[in-house]
Amino acid sequence: MEKFGKKIREELFLLDEETTFTNHGSYGAIPKPVFEAHQDLLRSVERNVNKWFLTDLQIRYGDAIKVLAGLTGSSPSDVAFVENATTAVNAVLRSQSLGPGDGVLVTNLTYAACTNAAQVVCSDTGASLRSLEVRLPVSSKEALVQLYRKELEAHPTTKIVLVDHISSPISIVMPVKEIVQVCHEKGVRVIVDGAHAPGQLALNMAEIGADYYTGNLHKWMFCPRGCAFLYVSPSLQAQTRPLVISHDHLKSFSEAFRMQATRDYTPYCMLPAAVEFVNNIGGLEAISSYNRELSIWASDMLCKRWNVEPLPIAPELRSPFLAIVGLPKCFGPPTTEVRRGIARELLASFNVSTVVGIFDEKLWFRISTQVYNTKEDYAGAAALVAEAHKLHSNGPKCQELDWVLHSIGSGDYGCWCKEALNTISRLASHLAIHQLSPKTSVVAEIYGQLNMTLICSIARTILTRELPSS
Repeated sequence: MEKFGKKIREELFLLDEETTFTNHGSYGAIPKPVFEAHQDLLRSVERNVNKWFLTDLQIRYGDAIKVLAGLTGSSPSDVAFVENATTAVNAVLRSQSLGPGDGVLVTNLTYAACTNAAQVVCSDTGASLRSLEVRLPVSSKEALVQLYRKELEAHPTTKIVLVDHISSPISIVMPVKEIVQVCHEKGVRVIVDGAHAPGQLALNMAEIGADYYTGNLHKWMFCPRGCAFLYVSPSLQAQTRPLVISHDHLKSFSEAFRMQATRDYTPYCMLPAAVEFVNNIGGLEAISSYNRELSIWASDMLCKRWNVEPLPIAPELRSPFLAIVGLPKCFGPPTTEVRRGIARELLASFNVSTVVGIFDEKLWFRISTQVYNTKEDYAGAAALVAEAHKLHSNGPKCQELDWVLHSIGSGDYGCWCKEALNTISRLASHLAIHQLSPKTSVVAEIYGQLNMTLICSIARTILTRELPSS
């Protein structure tokens, strides 16, 4: 669509002109009309903060809840705003009556923060945490459903299951409706973490059937950050408590979650403005069509450009606005340090905003597509990553550097032969040529989280010291 892409980026977003944004999924981007409406509301609050908390907040919150109910196919009394999906998952887990012998089930696809929350709750209550392993390739929805069926049959003490609607690590759309049905057949409650779902997928709480559902509104629905929702089945609302217990804790579910001390509630009130923005640019259907087509094109292009494979999952499981492709192996081993280092390096040195993940012992490159993106964004990202690829391919070998550093650590300078001198010299040149800094270099991550200031100091020392020849 002509109105999407470069034109809408320039006219309706605040994005830095020098940066290639291919990571909308992590933090979202607030359109100018929503941003300006939010600023206007904040100014209004500051003009008369007492009026805001005593009267205006209740009205604006109520209006936003009605919009949220329409967006999620639920009743206004069954949904509440929360800061983010992780907050909601914590609140739900803390509201469960768990004890020794009870089981909580997550997967290796579960968002790490929520797995941590489940682990802490199990530790506090004596319940056991298990992780269902999803392995590639994934051939169909039914294959995933059968994994859950077998797991629950093998572990009948499972009390609650946490499943992502769209998994953050590899962006698989999980068949949550079918998984919920299997869990309910076994008498197991289900929390669906739909952090990435609102705006990507059409939602209907009654159709999904989950006991609890949470989703972020700042990602794909264009709300300010700190805006998400929690749906709770009516039969479980009385026992579901917010993390902050405040004045209305004895009232209804929606009231207890609405007011939690003096804080900024304005992001919640921006949902009507965000929905208005969506409708003004063509609606969710037009957005979905543009983003989905761009995602497929970008994924195919990156695979061909880098000679890598796409994520081996069935087309029906593919996220509409998120795509995953492999990274060239030369970037390093699939460790957290390497993953973070690559992402930081791409942003700091190449102005590419993206996500690098680890799954199935491989590094994966995750891209997002949004209405302000163009094919040129991904073609440019492909070229810049290829340049970073070349940088790593031409860099000093890890085992050579390890040998030199071992001698340094032992203080055995006498063993520095010409080979060591050559290795560290190449490293020094490598750093200088590519202007890598201590804060941004992937080299520091791949080579054991070395301090680049130390490496440069070693290089200077060895280049000025008279060393014995071999």
